[in-house]
Amino acid sequence: MVRRRSLALCFAILVSLWAFVGVVLADEFRCVFKVTEETISAPPLLPPGVVATTVPATGPKRVTESFRLTIGLSRDYLTEQRDDRPEILVIHFPTRRVYTVDRKSKTYRESSLHAHVAFRVNELINRLAAGASQRAAKQAGTVWQPPPGVPVTLAAKAFDQFRAESLFSIRLPKGSQWTESPSSTPVAFGKGWEFQYQGEPIVKFAPSDRPVPEGLRRGLLHFLVHRCQIHPTIRDRVMDSGAWPESLWFQTTDLPAEKATSLRLISVSNAGAGEIWEGIPAGYTLRFDPNDPLDRVLLKLHTLFAAKPKPGLDSDRGVLEKFVAESLKQNRVLDAYLAWYEYNARTGDDAAALVDKIMGANSQQLQDFLRQDVANVTEGAEKKLRELTAIDRSGLSRGFLVDVFRGALLTLLNRPEEANSLFLKALEVNPFLTSVYVLLGTNHFRSMATEDAWRCFDAAKKVNPASPSLADVRSLENRFEHDFPEAF
Repeated sequence: MVRRRSLALCFAILVSLWAFVGVVLADEFRCVFKVTEETISAPPLLPPGVVATTVPATGPKRVTESFRLTIGLSRDYLTEQRDDRPEILVIHFPTRRVYTVDRKSKTYRESSLHAHVAFRVNELINRLAAGASQRAAKQAGTVWQPPPGVPVTLAAKAFDQFRAESLFSIRLPKGSQWTESPSSTPVAFGKGWEFQYQGEPIVKFAPSDRPVPEGLRRGLLHFLVHRCQIHPTIRDRVMDSGAWPESLWFQTTDLPAEKATSLRLISVSNAGAGEIWEGIPAGYTLRFDPNDPLDRVLLKLHTLFAAKPKPGLDSDRGVLEKFVAESLKQNRVLDAYLAWYEYNARTGDDAAALVDKIMGANSQQLQDFLRQDVANVTEGAEKKLRELTAIDRSGLSRGFLVDVFRGALLTLLNRPEEANSLFLKALEVNPFLTSVYVLLGTNHFRSMATEDAWRCFDAAKKVNPASPSLADVRSLENRFEHDFPEAF
């Protein structure tokens, strides 16, 4: 009787273990697709004054590319690898990170998922605004000018709301100016559907006979959001099928080309040994571009943080107080103020009592440095910029921080490239200036360079994640996650 009970217990344990293994395997899948992409570029526009009869006629340029694509799916990540490239793209959703891992060079690049979503949101808003401008011109009976080098017909399609939402696979949240978009018409297509828009097919989908495990529905959604450029309303229909796609074809309109993408399922299976993403492999190094000024600063920051023992960050309040006291004794009041600013830019600590002490020195040089003419913002900023440029830095140990103030003025004057150059100069001297990374990142964000923006924001988080200067960044990230949860 005891033996039978033991056997029964062992059998129950084995069954439980097998069930556990089954759950793990069911949550890690590999889908292999044959992908064909056909890109159709519009013929170049003729220069002004040149008529079609004087030059050889040129038609649209077609380029076709085919490859095998392996997609790894789980609750937490999405991986993508083409058979003709050594890189693996990894989106890790819990950490909001995107990695490009090069197995040939054993290096990787890292970026923020927020940056990728921000780009799509910003581009969608730009397209919708351009479409509204086109419609307003038409109603007013005026001529609408498309972007340089883009035919009017292609631009009109690219700025169409439904097509733009399809291209970026998102819709703006309810309450925005462009909430209600046109819809497509589903038509039976074999065992699936063809979705038509404005009289032409835009998506064709056929489900396979392989159901998607319940635990992987989120993984399938991530695949459709990040790899397939289809409208969210059509994506919902694909998700409702509950099956892996046997075939998925979609057409997109971008500037200055259109693309038709076809995915045909070759195989779908549980992830095997060595296929589950477990982080950056041992021995792989973070890759920096020596020709990129921002990368040079980030490499310096990375090296300093990796050093053992780690270098001091010159953020100790006692060290600052001692420096300020000695500087005031020697009547180097501006240097004392710049040292406080450096400390504040690193830590976010106002050190109000110390500022009062510096201001109490009644230094004309410091008063001149801080004084601004606000009667006319532009003229005042130009005047102040000239004054800061003329400062003699030979007696200043923190003179490089003057460039931060100059950069802020150049930003105010809408000269972001010059401002960014000065912010980078300051960061090259001290790569621990949290608030300067935020200033630089904000300029990149406004210029639509969202990946560079979050490289700066992430550097600021690395130096001082609790910095008050990151409050707006955190708020923006939370807003993206709230408004576009399917992307995260």
